[in-house]
Order: sequence, then structure tokens, then C-alpha cells
Amino acid sequence: MHSIEVTYLALAHNEHDPKAGMPKAEIVHNFGRADLFDPDGLRCRVAEEPVATWGV
Repeated sequence: MHSIEVTYLALAHNEHDPKAGMPKAEIVHNFGRADLFDPDGLRCRVAEEPVATWGV
């Protein structure tokens, strides 16, 4: 059996975790597989509406 490496893209930000006393990464939006990612589609979406309205 052969294995392949797949990369995924996500938009994230760090938020302080008071229990751990350190930052924790929060995924804001998962864009899916890097090999299927459409950068032009993202540019159009960002130009048309603020990220806060994406419903994530």
C-alpha cells in the first residue's frame, strides 16, 4: 500500500486558554485540501464581503 501526503489550509488565530495558561489555536475557517484550493475564488470572496460575515 502506498501513502500520499496531503496538505490542508486553514485560517486560524490564537486565543488565550486560561486553564492552560498559554495560547491555543482556534480554526476560523477550513479551506480544505491545498491541491484543490482556489486562490482566485478566495480573493473574490474577500473583496465582496468582510470575513466576519462568512458564517464560521
